[in-house]
Amino acid sequence: MLPFSRILQAAAWRDTISVVNPKDKDQTLNETAGKELELEAFKTTMKTVSILGIAGAVTAVVGTPVVIGMVGFTSAGIAAGSLAAKMMSAAALANGGGVAAGGTVAVLQSIGAAGFSVAAKATLGTIGAGAGATLGAALKKLF
Repeated sequence: MLPFSRILQAAAWRDTISVVNPKDKDQTLNETAGKELELEAFKTTMKTVSILGIAGAVTAVVGTPVVIGMVGFTSAGIAAGSLAAKMMSAAALANGGGVAAGGTVAVLQSIGAAGFSVAAKATLGTIGAGAGATLGAALKKLF
């Protein structure tokens, strides 16, 4: 009598054998080709999503401080005549002459002066990657 492990192996081997009717051979080949095309389309979509996800993460981490600096929040302070100066003026008028600690202007100036913390960079990267991947998936559906 065969040991139990040999019986299981024989049963598993028997389940993997399939007999193809010669008449059904073309249909089987067409189904296989269709599945291969679906797999290639999936791989292409995943490449696009991955590339745009990485691009989104890099853009968010590198681009956000650049944009904040261009607006006028610099390491030397708020640039005169910039959008940041106008924002600071509006915030000061709204708060009776001072800029509120923790407000938008104060936070942006802090980022302009010191940059982002590691945790903030990780968060920006995650958000950028998600946005890029979503854009990649949407583009693949459109085209």
